[in-house]
Amino acid sequence: MNQRTRTLWLPGLASFAAASLFLLVLTQISMEPRFLVRLPGLGRTFYIEWLCAQVLFGALGAFLSRRAGGKRSARIVAGAFPAIVQLGLWAFWIPASALLEHNAFVLLHPLYYAFGMFVWVVPPGIALLLGAAPFLHQPNNPGRFEA
Repeated sequence: MNQRTRTLWLPGLASFAAASLFLLVLTQISMEPRFLVRLPGLGRTFYIEWLCAQVLFGALGAFLSRRAGGKRSARIVAGAFPAIVQLGLWAFWIPASALLEHNAFVLLHPLYYAFGMFVWVVPPGIALLLGAAPFLHQPNNPGRFEA
């Protein structure tokens, strides 16, 4: 297995899988699984449990990357991987699917689209980076980190 796979892709995918599974569990046990984000002022509350758990998933990605000997940049990307995937979905996949399916909602409601991107990318990204922060310093022994 090459260095990039061991230090970036596997830890990032582990972080993404854990975050996705946790979101699945939350939607299954939720009283209203259709509403993943509840907004203040609109009679809904922010889905705080999922957002708080992002700290753990960021820490998981950065820890696994550090343990595999990843550089600081690999640890940052592995920790923030779920938010990077969400950014890709919001920036490319949703507009492309709206254009291909001739769905004009995104084009007619750019503020809803921007707000959705903000809710699903920025706060989780901040939480993921907060979780990754303790694992960003270099270990005393460069190379493989042993716990």
